[in-house]
Amino acid sequence: MSKLPLILISLIAINVFFIPTNNAHAALDFTLSAFPATGQVDKGQSISFVVTATLTGSPPEPIYYGIDDLPNGVNISQSSPTVTPTASTIITLEVTNAAQIATNILHITGKDVETDGANKTVTITYALNVTDPYAGAIANSNWLQTDSSTS
Repeated sequence: MSKLPLILISLIAINVFFIPTNNAHAALDFTLSAFPATGQVDKGQSISFVVTATLTGSPPEPIYYGIDDLPNGVNISQSSPTVTPTASTIITLEVTNAAQIATNILHITGKDVETDGANKTVTITYALNVTDPYAGAIANSNWLQTDSSTS
């Protein structure tokens, strides 16, 4: 018996059971949510909310957070700039006295950054209402009194 059929069968078995795989994969499948989705804060104070990245498919991989449209006078800190879904991060906004009194729509983005180019970006909004703690204080106070006596 020739060794050729045995070698041929061995080569076929190697190709069947050890097929090289392509390491490319689809983008991470996730959603983002903010709780609460809106917040009101006085100038000079801070407010915190939770952003959760929920895995909806594919193996978990880190995502990176970013916030766009942050108004002047508002500083940000977060418990973690990256998370691996399903996970949350706490975002704290410090509103200085230099902030404008207004409702600001912030865009929070979570991005799966893959070296193979299969990226997914999810963006949600957070409404930040900056208020003045002293608005109406003079109009509503009784400290201004007029002298009703006549001389």
